[in-house]
Amino acid sequence: MASEPVSFPIVGIGASAGGLEAFRELLRFLPDDAGMAYVLVQHLDPRHASLLPDLLARATRMQVHEAREGMEVCADHVYVMAPNTDMTLSQGALTLLPRTEARGQHLSIDTFLRSLAESRAAGAIGVILSGTAADGTLGLQAIKAEGGMTFAQDPTSAQFAGMPQSAITAGCVDFIGSPKDIARELTRISRHPYVRQSPVAETEEEAAPHVQEFAGREPELQQILRVLRRRTDTDFAVYKPTTLKRRILRRMALSHIESLAQYLTYLSDHQTEVEALYQDVLIGVTSFFRDPSTFQTLAEEILPPLMATKAAGSPLRVWVPGCSTGEEVYSLAICLLECVAKHSLPVPPIQLFGTDLNAKAIAYARTGLYPPGAIGALSPARLDRFFLPVNESYQIRKAVRDLCVFAQHNLLKDPPFSRLDLLSCQNVLIYLGLAAQKKIRTTFHYALAPHGVLLLGPSETIGTTSDLFAPVGEHKRQWYVKKASSARPLVVEDPRRSTRGTVAGEEGNTMAHEEGQREFDLQHETDRLLASFAPASVVIDAQMEILHFRGDTDPYLGPAPGRASLNLFKMARVGLDLALRTAISKASKSGQPVKKEGIQVSDHGVHRDIAVEVIPVKASATERYFVILFEEARALSTPPTVPLASDERPQGAARPSCGR
Repeated sequence: MASEPVSFPIVGIGASAGGLEAFRELLRFLPDDAGMAYVLVQHLDPRHASLLPDLLARATRMQVHEAREGMEVCADHVYVMAPNTDMTLSQGALTLLPRTEARGQHLSIDTFLRSLAESRAAGAIGVILSGTAADGTLGLQAIKAEGGMTFAQDPTSAQFAGMPQSAITAGCVDFIGSPKDIARELTRISRHPYVRQSPVAETEEEAAPHVQEFAGREPELQQILRVLRRRTDTDFAVYKPTTLKRRILRRMALSHIESLAQYLTYLSDHQTEVEALYQDVLIGVTSFFRDPSTFQTLAEEILPPLMATKAAGSPLRVWVPGCSTGEEVYSLAICLLECVAKHSLPVPPIQLFGTDLNAKAIAYARTGLYPPGAIGALSPARLDRFFLPVNESYQIRKAVRDLCVFAQHNLLKDPPFSRLDLLSCQNVLIYLGLAAQKKIRTTFHYALAPHGVLLLGPSETIGTTSDLFAPVGEHKRQWYVKKASSARPLVVEDPRRSTRGTVAGEEGNTMAHEEGQREFDLQHETDRLLASFAPASVVIDAQMEILHFRGDTDPYLGPAPGRASLNLFKMARVGLDLALRTAISKASKSGQPVKKEGIQVSDHGVHRDIAVEVIPVKASATERYFVILFEEARALSTPPTVPLASDERPQGAARPSCGR
């Protein structure tokens, strides 16, 4: 990232159809001395000279320029992209590029906003006005990821709502309003110290000047983290302090708040702000085939030997923790399918698990639907083979989506997947403290199968766990193979968590909520129960959806073919469905634990005699959950002698294993 002095904010404004009038209105309500520069990127006819500079000059007293190569950007000036070009920002100057198109669409707004994010970081501001399609969405995502601020025109006030609505739907917009409202908000934040600073320091240890606001304020910072932990069930104390401080200050600027004490009070009183800060800290940056050289190594040197050594019918298992909106998971799926075809290998069952702490990102990933700018790195052949056009966007074909299971997951608390052939965790550890990094790497060692491969980001290493991993060949920076070790990690829950709710009809230990309310903490109640049990287990809700996994549930549950589902009965192994239904029904009616033994279950040709116990967990008068414990009695060398009746045959026959 280029080094720039403490400077003024630069506002990148994207507009298309209907955007001219919106931008003129924006200019009419912007003062000419706010100390910001404004760069308009408009979809223009490449065959005609632009009349925009003259038209816009009538709406403002600021000087309006048509962009020229190398033109330095100055505060309180307006710059308009020239026709038949793309434009970027580098070290405070504009660079003009030959016009390019991606999949037949000109994505000039994304191009500029991404360069603005990289160049200005927290001093970057993105605004999307009226226009069709989705240009600008990825640019706003990049700005927000770098700590900048993002705005979109209220679709109801836009002549064409496509562009602002796309950005809003993607969840990357901080402020939504009319051009007049946006102008007033830009004016308000223009003098805030957060946006008038150096770009982000190259290392977390180099605190940016604005972070000094936290000097001597650690108690208030810890209180903010406690509010986050209590409201979101996530302990951010393990994150690097500088990252947290930047995100908190960003939210303070957007919330019109100057001091930490004021922000703490505001945070305690507004759940919506807690969610906004939570989403800010969890900002994920990803893209399809993000690092082409990494995927080339994967396709040519990692996957062929992994696939060649798989036994017939044995699944190839891949986990991507911190998957954000899913692009990396789908890129791996594409790479796997291409490798199978290229090397004429037997097609193994393929299981890809994408997890993230951010539930909104996981919901987005499950759709497999991406705007045109997101698929710019894909070749036409890949696009045709693996995607379908859907309403000016592109969706991963169902056959590929069916290989991928997405779930919310906390790396530091929740049990990992097991027997993995490949584990890709890129650019997650860099946000965490050293102790948390070590714990996660130890967990990864446990999760990998013998000779399983670990992929880290280019700025990440195995650190102090060199006894657990060895570099793969010459690729010492990112690729590692699991070493044999007797160490097995323990997944330990936060002991500070309070116990709430009632179990199996009995009153549990309760603790008053800090605001005087009583909340049911399902996660903690489950942990309290399972502290007394060794077997693998799951927690389900009243709709039979699995909420939590504990231990190795692979012998009992596995993903069903077709659309990804966490429904208990769809995942149950052959022979287990009926017993589960009966036990859950009895436990629900009686409010007491129900145990069933002597259940014969089939898993990859091995037949087991197991027991299940269903324990009802009462959250409230109307809300109930169930903890289901699995315990194996013995393995059977021959299949069960009594066949299942046709109307009792489970839905989960012949499914690949889950191993959650």
